[in-house]
Amino acid sequence: MPTYLVGGAVRDQLMNYPFHERDWVVTGTSPEEMLAAGFTPVGRDFPVFLHPETKEEYALARTEKKYGVGYHGFIFNTAPSVTLEEDLSRRDLTVNAIAQDSAGRLIDPFGGVEDINRRCLRHVSNAFTEDPLRVLRVARFAARYHHLDFTIAPETESLLAEIAASGELQTLSKERVWGETEKALNEQNPAIFFEVLQRIGALEDCFFAASQLLDWRVLKEHTRTLPRSEQRWALMLSSSTKEQIQSAHQLLGASHRYRDFAVDVVTMNALFSTSTLSADQVMEALQYFRALKDETKLRCWLDYQISLMPEWQANAEVLMDCLAGAATVSSKGLIAEGYSGPELGLAIKAQQLQQISARLAKS
Repeated sequence: MPTYLVGGAVRDQLMNYPFHERDWVVTGTSPEEMLAAGFTPVGRDFPVFLHPETKEEYALARTEKKYGVGYHGFIFNTAPSVTLEEDLSRRDLTVNAIAQDSAGRLIDPFGGVEDINRRCLRHVSNAFTEDPLRVLRVARFAARYHHLDFTIAPETESLLAEIAASGELQTLSKERVWGETEKALNEQNPAIFFEVLQRIGALEDCFFAASQLLDWRVLKEHTRTLPRSEQRWALMLSSSTKEQIQSAHQLLGASHRYRDFAVDVVTMNALFSTSTLSADQVMEALQYFRALKDETKLRCWLDYQISLMPEWQANAEVLMDCLAGAATVSSKGLIAEGYSGPELGLAIKAQQLQQISARLAKS
Protein backbone atom coordinates (compact mmCIF):
# COMPACT_ATOMS: atom_id res chain seq x y z
CA MET A 1 0.00 0.00 0.00
CA PRO A 2 1.57 3.32 -1.05
CA THR A 3 1.58 5.43 2.13
CA TYR A 4 2.38 9.13 2.51
CA LEU A 5 2.93 11.44 5.46
CA VAL A 6 0.68 14.48 4.96
CA GLY A 7 -0.56 17.70 6.50
CA GLY A 8 0.76 19.38 9.61
CA ALA A 9 3.64 17.01 10.29
CA VAL A 10 5.17 17.69 6.86
CA ARG A 11 4.51 21.42 7.11
CA ASP A 12 5.96 21.83 10.59
CA GLN A 13 8.91 19.56 9.86
CA LEU A 14 9.88 21.82 6.95
CA MET A 15 9.60 24.84 9.26
CA ASN A 16 11.54 23.24 12.13
CA TYR A 17 8.39 23.79 14.17
CA PRO A 18 7.41 21.28 16.88
CA PHE A 19 4.60 18.85 16.09
CA HIS A 20 3.03 16.03 18.07
CA GLU A 21 0.88 14.09 15.62
CA ARG A 22 1.42 12.45 12.27
CA ASP A 23 -1.32 11.79 9.70
CA TRP A 24 -1.04 9.46 6.74
CA VAL A 25 -2.79 8.97 3.40
CA VAL A 26 -2.99 5.59 1.71
CA THR A 27 -3.62 5.24 -2.05
CA GLY A 28 -4.69 2.34 -4.23
CA THR A 29 -6.42 0.35 -1.51
CA SER A 30 -9.84 -0.32 0.00
CA PRO A 31 -11.36 -0.45 3.48
CA GLU A 32 -11.40 -4.23 3.29
CA GLU A 33 -7.66 -4.36 2.63
CA MET A 34 -7.01 -1.98 5.54
CA LEU A 35 -9.03 -4.20 7.88
CA ALA A 36 -7.22 -7.29 6.62
CA ALA A 37 -3.90 -5.57 7.45
CA GLY A 38 -4.99 -5.13 11.07
CA PHE A 39 -6.08 -1.48 10.99
CA THR A 40 -9.00 -0.34 13.18
CA PRO A 41 -11.73 1.81 11.56
CA VAL A 42 -12.51 5.10 13.35
CA GLY A 43 -13.79 7.45 10.63
CA ARG A 44 -17.47 8.36 10.82
CA ASP A 45 -17.82 10.32 7.56
CA PHE A 46 -15.07 8.67 5.50
CA PRO A 47 -12.63 5.76 5.91
CA VAL A 48 -9.98 6.56 8.54
CA PHE A 49 -8.09 3.83 10.35
CA LEU A 50 -5.74 3.49 13.31
CA HIS A 51 -2.44 1.72 12.76
CA PRO A 52 -2.34 -1.53 14.76
CA GLU A 53 0.92 -0.56 16.52
CA THR A 54 1.46 3.21 16.42
CA LYS A 55 -2.27 4.10 16.62
CA GLU A 56 -1.61 6.94 14.16
CA GLU A 57 -4.40 7.84 11.73
CA TYR A 58 -4.32 6.50 8.18
CA ALA A 59 -6.96 7.84 5.78
CA LEU A 60 -7.80 6.53 2.33
CA ALA A 61 -7.08 9.09 -0.38
CA ARG A 62 -10.34 10.84 -1.21
CA THR A 63 -12.03 13.49 -3.26
CA GLU A 64 -15.07 15.44 -2.14
CA LYS A 65 -17.99 17.14 -3.86
CA LYS A 66 -20.21 19.71 -2.21
CA TYR A 67 -23.96 19.06 -2.41
CA GLY A 68 -25.37 21.19 0.42
CA VAL A 69 -24.57 23.95 2.88
CA GLY A 70 -22.17 23.89 5.79
CA TYR A 71 -19.22 21.66 6.53
CA HIS A 72 -21.33 18.46 6.44
CA GLY A 73 -22.59 19.01 2.88
CA PHE A 74 -20.05 16.82 1.05
CA ILE A 75 -20.05 13.53 -0.85
CA PHE A 76 -16.75 11.64 -0.54
CA ASN A 77 -15.12 9.30 -3.04
CA THR A 78 -12.49 6.97 -1.59
CA ALA A 79 -12.13 4.55 -4.49
CA PRO A 80 -8.67 2.96 -4.98
CA SER A 81 -8.36 4.99 -8.20
CA VAL A 82 -8.17 8.32 -6.28
CA THR A 83 -4.63 9.67 -6.62
CA LEU A 84 -2.49 11.41 -4.03
CA GLU A 85 -2.60 14.64 -6.05
CA GLU A 86 -6.41 14.54 -6.09
CA ASP A 87 -6.42 14.07 -2.34
CA LEU A 88 -4.02 16.99 -1.82
CA SER A 89 -6.10 19.23 -4.10
CA ARG A 90 -9.05 19.20 -1.66
CA ARG A 91 -6.98 20.59 1.23
CA ASP A 92 -7.35 24.13 2.50
CA LEU A 93 -3.91 25.74 2.26
CA THR A 94 -0.91 25.03 0.07
CA VAL A 95 1.28 24.62 3.15
CA ASN A 96 -1.05 21.79 4.23
CA ALA A 97 -1.07 20.16 0.78
CA ILE A 98 2.44 18.70 0.86
CA ALA A 99 3.09 14.97 1.18
CA GLN A 100 6.22 12.94 1.87
CA ASP A 101 6.77 9.40 0.62
CA SER A 102 8.55 6.57 2.42
CA ALA A 103 11.88 7.63 0.88
CA GLY A 104 11.55 11.18 2.23
CA ARG A 105 10.73 12.74 -1.14
CA LEU A 106 8.25 15.63 -1.12
CA ILE A 107 5.17 15.70 -3.33
CA ASP A 108 4.18 19.35 -3.60
CA PRO A 109 1.84 19.98 -6.56
CA PHE A 110 0.53 23.34 -5.30
CA GLY A 111 3.68 25.19 -4.26
CA GLY A 112 3.39 24.71 -0.52
CA VAL A 113 7.16 24.68 0.04
CA GLU A 114 7.51 27.98 -1.81
CA ASP A 115 4.72 29.48 0.29
CA ILE A 116 6.45 28.30 3.47
CA ASN A 117 9.59 30.07 2.31
CA ARG A 118 7.53 33.17 1.48
CA ARG A 119 5.72 32.97 4.84
CA CYS A 120 2.36 32.92 3.06
CA LEU A 121 -0.93 31.22 3.93
CA ARG A 122 -2.58 30.66 0.54
CA HIS A 123 -5.61 28.58 -0.50
CA VAL A 124 -5.15 25.60 -2.82
CA SER A 125 -8.13 26.23 -5.11
CA ASN A 126 -11.44 28.08 -5.31
CA ALA A 127 -13.08 25.01 -3.75
CA PHE A 128 -11.67 26.54 -0.56
CA THR A 129 -14.95 28.46 -0.14
CA GLU A 130 -17.02 25.27 0.08
CA ASP A 131 -16.17 24.62 3.75
CA PRO A 132 -16.96 27.48 6.18
CA LEU A 133 -14.87 25.88 8.93
CA ARG A 134 -11.80 26.93 6.94
CA VAL A 135 -12.38 30.52 8.01
CA LEU A 136 -11.62 29.56 11.60
CA ARG A 137 -8.78 27.23 10.65
CA VAL A 138 -6.97 29.86 8.60
CA ALA A 139 -7.44 32.46 11.34
CA ARG A 140 -5.95 29.94 13.79
CA PHE A 141 -2.96 29.24 11.54
CA ALA A 142 -2.41 33.00 11.25
CA ALA A 143 -2.31 33.12 15.07
CA ARG A 144 0.02 30.13 15.30
CA TYR A 145 2.62 31.35 12.83
CA HIS A 146 2.35 35.11 13.33
CA HIS A 147 5.65 35.18 15.24
CA LEU A 148 7.30 33.62 12.17
CA ASP A 149 5.98 36.50 10.01
CA PHE A 150 3.34 34.44 8.20
CA THR A 151 0.48 36.42 6.67
CA ILE A 152 -2.67 35.48 4.77
CA ALA A 153 -2.42 35.96 0.99
CA PRO A 154 -4.67 38.87 -0.11
CA GLU A 155 -6.62 36.65 -2.52
CA THR A 156 -7.17 34.10 0.25
CA GLU A 157 -8.38 36.77 2.65
CA SER A 158 -10.83 37.89 -0.03
CA LEU A 159 -12.24 34.36 -0.14
CA LEU A 160 -12.48 34.31 3.66
CA ALA A 161 -14.53 37.51 3.51
CA GLU A 162 -16.67 35.94 0.78
CA ILE A 163 -17.46 32.96 3.01
CA ALA A 164 -18.29 35.30 5.90
CA ALA A 165 -20.64 37.34 3.70
CA SER A 166 -22.41 34.20 2.44
CA GLY A 167 -23.85 33.42 5.86
CA GLU A 168 -22.48 29.87 5.85
CA LEU A 169 -20.61 30.46 9.09
CA GLN A 170 -24.01 30.30 10.77
CA THR A 171 -24.26 26.62 9.76
CA LEU A 172 -21.29 25.72 11.98
CA SER A 173 -22.16 24.07 15.27
CA LYS A 174 -21.13 25.92 18.40
CA GLU A 175 -18.96 22.91 19.29
CA ARG A 176 -16.97 23.34 16.07
CA VAL A 177 -16.54 27.07 16.59
CA TRP A 178 -15.49 26.64 20.20
CA GLY A 179 -13.12 23.80 19.29
CA GLU A 180 -11.19 26.07 16.91
CA THR A 181 -11.36 28.97 19.38
CA GLU A 182 -9.91 26.90 22.21
CA LYS A 183 -7.05 25.78 19.95
CA ALA A 184 -6.44 29.42 18.97
CA LEU A 185 -6.32 30.48 22.63
CA ASN A 186 -3.40 28.11 23.08
CA GLU A 187 -1.40 29.61 20.20
CA GLN A 188 1.47 32.07 20.65
CA ASN A 189 -0.56 35.04 19.38
CA PRO A 190 -4.26 34.31 19.98
CA ALA A 191 -5.26 37.93 19.38
CA ILE A 192 -4.46 37.43 15.69
CA PHE A 193 -7.23 34.80 15.47
CA PHE A 194 -9.83 37.33 16.59
CA GLU A 195 -8.25 40.12 14.56
CA VAL A 196 -8.57 38.11 11.34
CA LEU A 197 -12.21 37.26 12.09
CA GLN A 198 -12.94 40.93 12.80
CA ARG A 199 -11.18 42.05 9.63
CA ILE A 200 -13.18 39.75 7.34
CA GLY A 201 -16.51 40.41 9.06
CA ALA A 202 -16.83 36.97 10.67
CA LEU A 203 -16.64 37.76 14.39
CA GLU A 204 -20.38 38.25 14.98
CA ASP A 205 -21.44 35.15 13.03
CA CYS A 206 -18.97 33.06 15.01
CA PHE A 207 -19.60 34.46 18.49
CA PHE A 208 -23.06 36.04 18.21
CA ALA A 209 -23.83 38.56 20.98
CA ALA A 210 -20.69 37.46 22.82
CA SER A 211 -18.61 39.14 20.11
CA GLN A 212 -19.44 42.48 21.76
CA LEU A 213 -17.93 41.29 25.05
CA LEU A 214 -14.63 39.91 23.77
CA ASP A 215 -11.93 42.52 24.25
CA TRP A 216 -9.38 40.54 22.21
CA ARG A 217 -7.05 43.52 21.81
CA VAL A 218 -5.88 43.20 25.42
CA LEU A 219 -4.36 39.83 24.50
CA LYS A 220 -1.72 41.55 22.41
CA GLU A 221 -0.19 43.03 25.53
CA HIS A 222 -0.66 40.17 27.98
CA THR A 223 -0.46 36.87 26.05
CA ARG A 224 3.10 36.11 27.13
CA THR A 225 2.35 36.72 30.79
CA LEU A 226 -0.77 34.52 30.71
CA PRO A 227 0.29 31.04 29.56
CA ARG A 228 -3.02 29.24 30.13
CA SER A 229 -5.92 29.44 27.69
CA GLU A 230 -8.59 29.98 30.36
CA GLN A 231 -6.57 32.91 31.73
CA ARG A 232 -6.50 34.50 28.28
CA TRP A 233 -10.22 33.95 27.81
CA ALA A 234 -11.02 35.43 31.22
CA LEU A 235 -8.93 38.51 30.44
CA MET A 236 -11.00 39.19 27.31
CA LEU A 237 -14.19 38.98 29.38
CA SER A 238 -12.91 40.78 32.47
CA SER A 239 -15.00 43.90 31.80
CA SER A 240 -18.21 41.86 31.58
CA THR A 241 -20.72 41.04 34.30
CA LYS A 242 -21.22 37.54 35.70
CA GLU A 243 -24.60 37.40 33.97
CA GLN A 244 -23.09 38.35 30.61
CA ILE A 245 -20.41 35.67 30.99
CA GLN A 246 -23.01 33.02 31.84
CA SER A 247 -25.09 34.00 28.81
CA ALA A 248 -22.06 34.07 26.49
CA HIS A 249 -20.95 30.60 27.51
CA GLN A 250 -24.41 29.20 26.99
CA LEU A 251 -24.37 30.63 23.46
CA LEU A 252 -20.86 29.41 22.67
CA GLY A 253 -20.85 26.01 24.32
CA ALA A 254 -17.52 26.71 26.00
CA SER A 255 -16.40 24.26 28.65
CA HIS A 256 -17.22 24.97 32.30
CA ARG A 257 -13.62 25.65 33.30
CA TYR A 258 -13.52 28.69 30.97
CA ARG A 259 -16.84 30.00 32.26
CA ASP A 260 -15.98 29.39 35.91
CA PHE A 261 -12.58 31.05 35.76
CA ALA A 262 -13.96 34.08 33.91
CA VAL A 263 -16.61 34.43 36.64
CA ASP A 264 -13.91 34.06 39.30
CA VAL A 265 -11.96 36.92 37.76
CA VAL A 266 -14.84 39.40 37.59
CA THR A 267 -15.96 38.42 41.10
CA MET A 268 -12.51 39.03 42.55
CA ASN A 269 -12.10 42.25 40.55
CA ALA A 270 -15.22 43.56 42.26
CA LEU A 271 -14.16 42.32 45.70
CA PHE A 272 -10.62 43.70 45.57
CA SER A 273 -11.39 47.02 43.89
CA THR A 274 -9.03 48.83 46.28
CA SER A 275 -5.35 48.19 46.93
CA THR A 276 -5.73 47.57 50.67
CA LEU A 277 -6.89 44.25 52.10
CA SER A 278 -9.46 43.98 54.87
CA ALA A 279 -10.27 40.93 56.98
CA ASP A 280 -13.80 40.80 55.56
CA GLN A 281 -12.48 40.86 51.98
CA VAL A 282 -10.00 38.10 52.67
CA MET A 283 -12.63 36.00 54.44
CA GLU A 284 -15.05 36.42 51.55
CA ALA A 285 -12.38 35.37 49.05
CA LEU A 286 -11.46 32.28 51.07
CA GLN A 287 -15.12 31.31 51.33
CA TYR A 288 -15.78 31.98 47.64
CA PHE A 289 -12.95 29.68 46.56
CA ARG A 290 -13.64 27.20 49.40
CA ALA A 291 -9.93 27.50 49.96
CA LEU A 292 -9.98 25.90 53.41
CA LYS A 293 -10.95 22.63 51.72
CA ASP A 294 -8.91 23.03 48.52
CA GLU A 295 -6.68 26.01 47.74
CA THR A 296 -6.25 25.14 44.03
CA LYS A 297 -8.78 27.65 42.66
CA LEU A 298 -7.45 30.42 44.90
CA ARG A 299 -3.92 29.77 43.67
CA CYS A 300 -5.09 29.76 40.03
CA TRP A 301 -6.66 33.17 40.47
CA LEU A 302 -3.58 34.51 42.28
CA ASP A 303 -1.35 33.27 39.44
CA TYR A 304 -3.54 35.20 37.00
CA GLN A 305 -3.52 38.33 39.15
CA ILE A 306 0.26 38.30 39.63
CA SER A 307 0.82 37.70 35.90
CA LEU A 308 -1.13 40.85 35.08
CA MET A 309 0.08 42.91 38.04
CA PRO A 310 3.41 41.73 39.51
CA GLU A 311 2.92 44.14 42.40
CA TRP A 312 0.13 41.83 43.57
CA GLN A 313 2.77 39.29 44.67
CA ALA A 314 2.83 40.86 48.16
CA ASN A 315 -0.96 40.65 48.47
CA ALA A 316 -0.87 37.04 47.32
CA GLU A 317 1.60 36.15 50.05
CA VAL A 318 -0.61 37.87 52.62
CA LEU A 319 -3.69 36.01 51.38
CA MET A 320 -1.94 32.65 51.63
CA ASP A 321 -0.71 33.55 55.12
CA CYS A 322 -4.27 34.45 56.12
CA LEU A 323 -5.45 31.12 54.73
CA ALA A 324 -2.88 29.33 56.89
CA GLY A 325 -4.11 31.28 59.91
CA ALA A 326 -7.77 30.52 59.24
CA ALA A 327 -6.90 26.84 58.83
CA THR A 328 -5.67 26.70 62.43
CA VAL A 329 -9.20 27.21 63.75
CA SER A 330 -10.73 23.92 64.92
CA SER A 331 -14.34 23.17 65.71
CA LYS A 332 -13.46 20.64 68.41
CA GLY A 333 -12.70 23.17 71.14
CA LEU A 334 -15.79 25.20 70.31
CA ILE A 335 -17.98 22.10 70.43
CA ALA A 336 -16.47 21.30 73.84
CA GLU A 337 -17.48 24.80 74.92
CA GLY A 338 -21.07 23.99 74.01
CA TYR A 339 -21.42 25.54 70.57
CA SER A 340 -23.59 23.72 68.03
CA GLY A 341 -25.67 24.34 64.93
CA PRO A 342 -25.64 27.86 63.44
CA GLU A 343 -23.93 29.24 66.54
CA LEU A 344 -20.99 26.90 65.94
CA GLY A 345 -20.63 28.17 62.38
CA LEU A 346 -20.67 31.79 63.54
CA ALA A 347 -18.10 31.07 66.26
CA ILE A 348 -15.77 29.37 63.79
CA LYS A 349 -16.05 32.31 61.39
CA ALA A 350 -15.38 34.79 64.22
CA GLN A 351 -12.18 32.98 65.21
CA GLN A 352 -11.09 32.73 61.57
CA LEU A 353 -11.60 36.48 61.20
CA GLN A 354 -9.48 37.02 64.30
CA GLN A 355 -6.68 34.95 62.79
CA ILE A 356 -6.95 36.82 59.49
CA SER A 357 -6.95 40.23 61.22
CA ALA A 358 -3.85 39.27 63.20
CA ARG A 359 -2.02 38.22 60.03
CA LEU A 360 -3.05 41.41 58.23
CA ALA A 361 -1.80 43.51 61.15
CA LYS A 362 1.64 41.96 60.79
CA SER A 363 1.84 42.43 57.00
